[in-house]
Amino acid sequence: MSIVAIGIENGGGIIGTVFNTGSISGVVGISNEPNDLTQQTNGTVGGPITAIIGTIGLIQNNTGTITASRTGIVNAGVIGTLNNYGVVTGGSGAGFANYGTFSRGVSNTVSNASYSTAAISGGHLGTLANGGILSGLEGGVVNPGSIGAIVNGTVGTILSTDRVSTDVHQGGVENTGTINSITNKGYIAGWWGVRNAGGLLVTMANSGTIKGTDRSGVYNWGSISSLVNLAGGVISGVTYAYGIVNGTNLTGAGGIGTISNTGTIVGGSGIGNNSSSATLHPSIGTILNTGLILAQGGTVNGVPTPGVGVQNVYGTITSITANGTGAAGTGSIIAGVAPPTACTSPSASRTTPAPSAPSAPTPPP
Repeated sequence: MSIVAIGIENGGGIIGTVFNTGSISGVVGISNEPNDLTQQTNGTVGGPITAIIGTIGLIQNNTGTITASRTGIVNAGVIGTLNNYGVVTGGSGAGFANYGTFSRGVSNTVSNASYSTAAISGGHLGTLANGGILSGLEGGVVNPGSIGAIVNGTVGTILSTDRVSTDVHQGGVENTGTINSITNKGYIAGWWGVRNAGGLLVTMANSGTIKGTDRSGVYNWGSISSLVNLAGGVISGVTYAYGIVNGTNLTGAGGIGTISNTGTIVGGSGIGNNSSSATLHPSIGTILNTGLILAQGGTVNGVPTPGVGVQNVYGTITSITANGTGAAGTGSIIAGVAPPTACTSPSASRTTPAPSAPSAPTPPP
């Protein structure tokens, strides 16, 4: 029988407040999980066994550290609020793993440089608010459950540093569940900046930078109701991918209701609404552009590839409207241009893990 060292464990009980300005450490830093009676006895328990959900009202980590060789904080119960102004670090697991109910999110530094994700939500998370660094090798924030809102502030960084050695590639934000809203004023980056992989993302508003370090800035094969790139916002992909791509997987096609751009969308091609199959048809309702959609063109496997401002292959786009002042101003869709310079993390004073060098790429997305 293995023994797991846990800094603080709440198994089916109630803890009002955990206030830390020092250090909490273990294989798991803080565990808030249902109490399983099979783990509490070496004998036999007759009758039904019920897992009792644990409850923690507040975890306040001010200038302290919560460190773990596996997972910093595990929640499969109910946590009211986590305020982090220190450091939460996971080792072989996640910095923060949520499989229960979590009504208020994290801020400041949650890092996981050795393995896996910085934050993973498989339960319900009300609000994840980040004003520091969320960094992991397999995704900054990974959501197979439900999240009410992700708010990344002006100095916030959500980063997937990638694991090329195992061919596991994730977005800075990776969603296969439901996210009601993403608001980004800072920096989100990963193999894809944001990937909605068959999930539901209701609204996304960007006034910061969303960057695909080896593919597209935003990749969708799920459902997005509204994607708004505000003035000053940059959504960028590499030269052999897209700024935004709405595509397909083996069984389904992506759908985006509205793309509204007053900032800059840039990649090898600007926006793609593409399918590799004549039987699967991705759809975009309206593209309204009063900003810049830029297509750089590039090279795919050594072959020069021209850029396309808006590309539609086996897909459906209801309308495209470009309102602006011409080629050098707003409302422009331009092919054959250099990328903008504002595609780096907004915090030069803070160190963020650099992505590993990618292996030879395949064509986009």
